[in-house]
Amino acid sequence: MNPNDKQDVVLGYALLKEIWSLPSAANNANPNFSATRAALRLYGQFPQHLILSYICINLSLKEQLIQLSTVAHGILLVYQRQCSHTIYAVTVVHRHHDYDQECLLLHSKNEGR
Repeated sequence: MNPNDKQDVVLGYALLKEIWSLPSAANNANPNFSATRAALRLYGQFPQHLILSYICINLSLKEQLIQLSTVAHGILLVYQRQCSHTIYAVTVVHRHHDYDQECLLLHSKNEGR
C-alpha cells in the first residue's frame, strides 16, 4: 500500500473484493453485527457485478449486460426502498436485506437463461 498513490487501483479492487467476499454472519452473532454484515454483503454485490462486467474478458456481451442489468435493478430497488435517500444508508438497507439480496440473486440467475 502506497499512501502517496491517490489512484491505487490494485488496492481499491482488493478492498472491494474483500467486501463482496464477506461470508454471512454466524447464526449466533449479535443482531447489529448480523445486520451490518448483511448490508455490507448487499453493497458488495454492486461493485462486484459492475467491475466484473468490465474486467472479465471471457464474458460474452449477454453476460456483461446481465451483470450491468443486475447493478441497475439493484440500485433502483434500493433507491425505491429509501424514497430517494442515499443508497449507502446501512440502517435502511439492512431492514430489507433478505428481500433485496434475494431479488438481486434472482435477477442475476433469471437473466442468465
